[in-house]
Amino acid sequence: MITMEPAPHPLPHFPENSYKMTEEDVKRLIEFRASNEALFTGKRNSAKIAWSTILKGLGLEGKLTADQIAKKWDNLRTKYKDLKQPYQGQDHMGGVVESWPWFHIMDEAMQGRLYNSNLVLSPETAGNAGHRGNCQPNQNQENTDILEFLIKTEMEDTVAAETAADDGGVHTEAPPPEGIPMGWRRMTECSYKMSEQETERMIKLRAANEALFTGRKHSAKPAWR
Repeated sequence: MITMEPAPHPLPHFPENSYKMTEEDVKRLIEFRASNEALFTGKRNSAKIAWSTILKGLGLEGKLTADQIAKKWDNLRTKYKDLKQPYQGQDHMGGVVESWPWFHIMDEAMQGRLYNSNLVLSPETAGNAGHRGNCQPNQNQENTDILEFLIKTEMEDTVAAETAADDGGVHTEAPPPEGIPMGWRRMTECSYKMSEQETERMIKLRAANEALFTGRKHSAKPAWR
């Protein structure tokens, strides 16, 4: 006797086009598509995977399908091409272009000027795309700390080498405190944190004053001062 298993609960069904994309959704779709051309390799199933990845990046899973946002992009691109290359003799097309809100951003996208490295996705990282902007301040601070460390280290190493040359001895640094790498210990000694503007100015000044760093004895310390 064959027993009948209970029917599984049906998956929630979202009627086609039940979710209407907002203007912000469309804007972000254009930006994500323009920044992820590399996902569309032309290989088998690459487009399907690419659109699924962009759907995740947009955070619209469960509201729209990959096919739907792909269709939206195709419609935007077709409309853009129609307006970009109007039929000869249609002098009124300028007004039509201005009346379509997506022409200028689509023009930027199609010309390759809308690329944003912060929006680049991969199938593994798409879900974190919405959080990338929140990580930028920490990244800027980390870059500033590392730059301070490099400057301080270059000065200390150069001065130590010059001192060793003066007295004929060899100076070695003491071993780092337990559990704290030497480089990070040095960074914590910098009590003042450079601002982004100061860091940018320092980089420009260092690049413009390469001639001060002659490699001669005692040249680095006064150059940095």
